[in-house]
Amino acid sequence: MYTTPELWYDACVNKQKAGQIDEAIVMLCELIEQFPDYALAYAALGAYYTKKELYDDAMEFCKKYCEKAPNDPFGYSVLSSLSIRIGRRQDAEEALMRSQTL
Repeated sequence: MYTTPELWYDACVNKQKAGQIDEAIVMLCELIEQFPDYALAYAALGAYYTKKELYDDAMEFCKKYCEKAPNDPFGYSVLSSLSIRIGRRQDAEEALMRSQTL
């Protein structure tokens, strides 16, 4: 479909900006099938699922982002914020501590 994951990702972001979040999610899922190590796609899926209030899916992809980019404190901060939002205090504290140690 696209020659690089970056081009594919940019197309997904454009879909989301155009209000086509479901289409962006489908495209991102296809992107990670083709490029499973492209961490940014997992972060975007976490954000898009959060917008749709599909918090279990959002948590799954935020955690995957942290696995793919374990040295990025921002990922753990996002994970902590999402955990607080959905009432998972212990998960929030663990993610926050991890972000602070990076």
